[in-house]
Amino acid sequence: MLQLAATLVTIALLVGFSLLVFSLQIRTAKSMWLCVFTLVIAGGVTMMVSRSFIARWGIRTDSPRDGLWAMMDGTAARPFVFRRLAPDLVTIATDFSESHVPPNQLDAFMDASMLDGERASMTRRQRLSLHVAYTMVWSTLFLAVVASAALLRAARGCSWFEGLVNACLAISLIPLPLSNGG
Repeated sequence: MLQLAATLVTIALLVGFSLLVFSLQIRTAKSMWLCVFTLVIAGGVTMMVSRSFIARWGIRTDSPRDGLWAMMDGTAARPFVFRRLAPDLVTIATDFSESHVPPNQLDAFMDASMLDGERASMTRRQRLSLHVAYTMVWSTLFLAVVASAALLRAARGCSWFEGLVNACLAISLIPLPLSNGG
């Protein structure tokens, strides 16, 4: 029943957005459709790439040499122990989320997530850190798509649509070199 309600709400939002776009001037409508295209297509492609990156190779939570937990507490091997920006950002975002979001909402969010289904032995903080790290990887890839599209637009003189499509195709190739362990 909940899935049917979510589907109906999604259809209603799409119809409402379509009516809004058709009532606007053509230039504004094109800009809005380009934003929606960017969010849906580039967001979907980068989520797929992030998921495959993390599932296959990416964060290696339990590795004492270069895993997420070892990097966060500063016990990782050299040179990984000196790479502090991303682990510190994960720690700050995890601390902020734990202090500002009620624990039952965090648990409900993480239980509904498919990200850590096989990691049932992790603590709540570790699960939250994993979700924060995934969000950081995804947002970096998403911004890379937008920046690549802007670079293509500036260097090649192509349209935003063409730049976004080419950037999405290029970013979707990232999992290939990682397929055998990186």
